[in-house]
Amino acid sequence: MQKPSESAPGSKPSREIPCPAMGDQIVFTPDVASWLKSTSLHLVCRWEQDETPFCVVESDDDIMQFVLEGPKSQQFTLATPHPGFDYSSFWQAKDEKGEPYLVCVHYPVSGKKPIPDACTPYLVPEYLHGTMLKTQVVIYDLKDRTTLDMWRKAHATPDPDTIYEMLHSVAKTMNDIIATGHNEIRISPYTVVVGSDNSIRLMGIAAFDMSWNERCAQTYHQDSIACVPPECSGYLQRRLSPKQSAYILGVLAFYLITGVNPPVCEAMDYEIALLPRAFVPGFPVGWDEIINQALHPNPELRYPSPDAFMQALAEGLEHIHKRNTSSGPYDYDIAIDTHIGVGKRLRCPVNQDAVFLKESDDKQRILLVVGDGVSTSTYGSGDIASGLLVETAQKIWDKELAGTEAIDPRAIAGHIMEQTNQAICQYIRERYADKSPTSAECMGTTALIAIVENGIMTLASIGDSRAYIIRDGFLSCITRDHNLFTIGIVNGLSVSLCANHPHAGSLVQCLGYYVDNEAEPEELSFDTYTVHLLPDDNILLTTDGILDYIDCEISVSETKIAEIVLEAPDAAHACADMIIQANLGGGGDNCGVGLIRVKPSK
Repeated sequence: MQKPSESAPGSKPSREIPCPAMGDQIVFTPDVASWLKSTSLHLVCRWEQDETPFCVVESDDDIMQFVLEGPKSQQFTLATPHPGFDYSSFWQAKDEKGEPYLVCVHYPVSGKKPIPDACTPYLVPEYLHGTMLKTQVVIYDLKDRTTLDMWRKAHATPDPDTIYEMLHSVAKTMNDIIATGHNEIRISPYTVVVGSDNSIRLMGIAAFDMSWNERCAQTYHQDSIACVPPECSGYLQRRLSPKQSAYILGVLAFYLITGVNPPVCEAMDYEIALLPRAFVPGFPVGWDEIINQALHPNPELRYPSPDAFMQALAEGLEHIHKRNTSSGPYDYDIAIDTHIGVGKRLRCPVNQDAVFLKESDDKQRILLVVGDGVSTSTYGSGDIASGLLVETAQKIWDKELAGTEAIDPRAIAGHIMEQTNQAICQYIRERYADKSPTSAECMGTTALIAIVENGIMTLASIGDSRAYIIRDGFLSCITRDHNLFTIGIVNGLSVSLCANHPHAGSLVQCLGYYVDNEAEPEELSFDTYTVHLLPDDNILLTTDGILDYIDCEISVSETKIAEIVLEAPDAAHACADMIIQANLGGGGDNCGVGLIRVKPSK
């Protein structure tokens, strides 16, 4: 090890201060000069005259120690780094006893203003503070507090009531600060702190009323945003308004549900690539569309204020409670329909979509199945695969569902998935075993399997066919697509990479999945949902031939679908109208659709 520099405190050291990283340490000591004399570590940088004693030394394995003057000797080990803002960075830290702290490093920013006195009641008090070359290191004690980030990591299955309470507290703090005339607030899931009494305070904020700058916005949009409204990108000075504050609150809502920041990128014009339930399929239906509006890239289409956003969440939460306590019996209007597609039949004269519907004699048990056969297979054909899905559904209906015995809907939906997969694999083995085909080369099908029993729908999904709830003029997607785009983002790939991938829409999961070269069925991975139905629900199951051709923009297509379903006199007319509109849009794919209209029991 090299000896520390013997230069006097007033000499000119290197002005480059290494950023703390994982494994780096921060040491507080009452006498930095004496500490330096007692160490053999290499001095990288030290304080200037008239500054708080602060130095940086290099330890083993490229680990740095940041040594500051403090009231007592104490050492902190830096752990997980988090996104900061344009002038700050954050790290989780622990002291010698393992107690949690958060370290915030503020870098010099021209024109930085002090914290207004009116805002100090909303901030976490500093535990320790040091300065060198105008760079400030602030440490916050978290022993009786938890950040929203820490809270989310401790709750794998978030509860909507708890999330609402936390967001309501954050919104109140934001509104209180806005009322003081200070709307520029830099917060993220790492800097909002919940106290043991559920009070909300903020930390890591060195200044208010300072506009976002271009570097800040670009930094987050390249990685993951930390409450940075997208319209800030490209502006050196951009003031926030209550609409941007609603956006910030929407980011926190997204994070508390999913544990990740909203997936956005410039290639998608900063529209949210996936809604929260794509990451947490078991989360109740009812908030996705509300959060999506709060995070709209166009400020004029967002909620006008944090209060307006929270009011929408409250209404959504009331609907979630109502749905979770609902029960039948109901009356149902059900229909299925399919069409080859006027454009698709010019390329392939076979309809590879398949639909199936059965209803018990008392009309309280329903089995609805929709499948979209994969059209790019080398071995077998998509229509055969989707046909095997329907054939399997018929067998299981006759065996397990046609009677009046009690059933386990989740298990039966799984049986249909597994047995269809086995049937497809057996078909491949019997005809193509000598060619040793891989799973990707063989026929397959998407599958939506809905079982309605006692007013509750159990839905199993694999592939990219979708199920929706349509009511009150709104359309909510129940399922998530199992394609490269969606699953890639859910598993941590960047939004930009997935959005620009030439095979973003390719399926990564469908029926027809087996061990390569053996055609022996592999364990399937599919999503299962439970939805308590309500009167006036319209449950739509559809293949992508409907979604892709009613309009070229999926969001517009969904809006038109909702209008068709809500305006049609009955389920059969709604299914036919959707197919007609898809064909008017080119009919470039097969169409398969099923609809369940829920009505109060007479």
